[in-house]
Amino acid sequence: MPQAEKTPRNNNQPTAAVLSQQQGEDKAAFQFADARHQLVKHMQLQQLANNSRQVKQWHAIGSLAKQHPIQRKLVIGTFNVSAWAETNNLEAAVNEVYRQMCADTDVNADAELLVAVQGNAAAIKRQLSKWIENKPGKASASDKSHPDYGRKQQNRAYESLYNLARGLLGWVESKPMRRVEKDLANQVYQNAPLQAALNGLLGKLYFKIHNLAAEGLVDPVRQQAILQELQTGLSNAKGRFDEHHRWVQDNAGEHTKLGHYQRYHRATAQQDANANIDHGVPDNQLEVLRNPVAYSLKDKMLLLHDLMEYFGRRQSWNPTTAGEDLLPVETRDDTMVTTAVDAEGERTGAVSMSDGDAGAKKRARGMGKTTASRDEAAPSTVLARYLKLPVWAGQSMTTVRMMKLAQWVGASELENSALAMTIFAYWRKDYDHRSDFAYHTLFEVLDVAKNFGVTYKMQQNTHIHPDIKIENVLAEARGKYQHLVQITQQFATQLKGLNIGEPLRGQIAQLFQDIKALDANVKAAFQLASANDQNEDTRTDNLNVVVIELENAVEKQRQIKALLDTIPIPADL
Repeated sequence: MPQAEKTPRNNNQPTAAVLSQQQGEDKAAFQFADARHQLVKHMQLQQLANNSRQVKQWHAIGSLAKQHPIQRKLVIGTFNVSAWAETNNLEAAVNEVYRQMCADTDVNADAELLVAVQGNAAAIKRQLSKWIENKPGKASASDKSHPDYGRKQQNRAYESLYNLARGLLGWVESKPMRRVEKDLANQVYQNAPLQAALNGLLGKLYFKIHNLAAEGLVDPVRQQAILQELQTGLSNAKGRFDEHHRWVQDNAGEHTKLGHYQRYHRATAQQDANANIDHGVPDNQLEVLRNPVAYSLKDKMLLLHDLMEYFGRRQSWNPTTAGEDLLPVETRDDTMVTTAVDAEGERTGAVSMSDGDAGAKKRARGMGKTTASRDEAAPSTVLARYLKLPVWAGQSMTTVRMMKLAQWVGASELENSALAMTIFAYWRKDYDHRSDFAYHTLFEVLDVAKNFGVTYKMQQNTHIHPDIKIENVLAEARGKYQHLVQITQQFATQLKGLNIGEPLRGQIAQLFQDIKALDANVKAAFQLASANDQNEDTRTDNLNVVVIELENAVEKQRQIKALLDTIPIPADL
């Protein structure tokens, strides 16, 4: 049964590795000793600053939140293997770590792990070399390097040789699925029906933002302040970023550019002199929501992420804005993580990322000692390793909060699925893999999106995820259209017999005329989008018309209802 029945040894008592230099031995020989069993004299070796000139020159960008010159580093316990190898011998370091890993007491006690590590010796040594060697790789179009960012950052740290063995084996065994996920991410970017569904979500968000005061969520003054910020792309408050990249309010400062991801992509594109890294979100961010067809999937993803942060709890790297704290906070049910599945891949066990202290929450997410190391004892990690599925950064709280944004605007099931797949694809394709913060894999995204109704199951070497096609989007749109027609007819019936004066009568009549025109557009677009004899571009273009015009019609209905609510209705109607 594909579930996490095997628990790593030393679950509650992690080991600490210390360095011992054997008397009279070669400089390349070092030994990791389990601090629980014996104390070994720690002999100081020259530790490098982990910032070779080559890496400094190449990797000045650092992480999304802070800058670091390190690209790759492997630490076992307290010993920095990468620093040692940089002044000694990489091959010797790889061979010695592998030898001691296979000789480790806990690894030997786990017969299945030992056999797998020995059976994958060549691949594991290659991966060890990649984790240890602190050397940037050139960007290229090959499978081994990102075309814009080059080599992945690998800041790895493990408490023990046992956990290192599990992490290495897990990375090696999930390589086929990493390739599958890369192909899937490319497919998402080419999936026009998925983008149409996402466009519907952006349309909902556009009208939500304009109607915050009408819904009683903000007062008119704050409504105007929000619109001003989003139309200019600048915070109303003035401030600056301190040496820790935290925003500090300062009236002597400047109005700050909105959008953490937008700022990062723009700055990195300029620093790398690479336009591919840049984005196309205009200063008037509402334009992307008003006309989403004109923007790339990457641009829409960046904006959705940044609007999630704009309307959520303010993060230290963002300026104070008029929109903060409007987004509902995630609940316990929103943050469940799968720890066991049945034979069909359906969740049968789970923990919450909201339960317990900070350590418990971190373990629930599967986060290890660094932002690029999984906690090998975390139940979600154990499950993923068993199923040979890629994991890296930990289950994604960013995904949870972006799904909350979608929930806030009333996203449909299909729109939720489109958003989840877009989040995954962006992190796999366009996220800076050099960042200190590793990207989230498909499991780490869809497993939490599942809490919002997104289809996701996992089996050995297999993900079962949403497959969005034209027929899916059309079916959902037809249901929405039928509901729209029904509500419009109800409004028309309600108006009969009412003695409505001007200018109200004219306003309502104009809204009905607008809906009639939209209805004609939707019907014509439905016909072309549904026609199998039309080419794919024609069908998807008209699918976008259907999705966007339906959102416009819903907004017209909202305006009619708002006007009707101002009219005293006779008791006999």
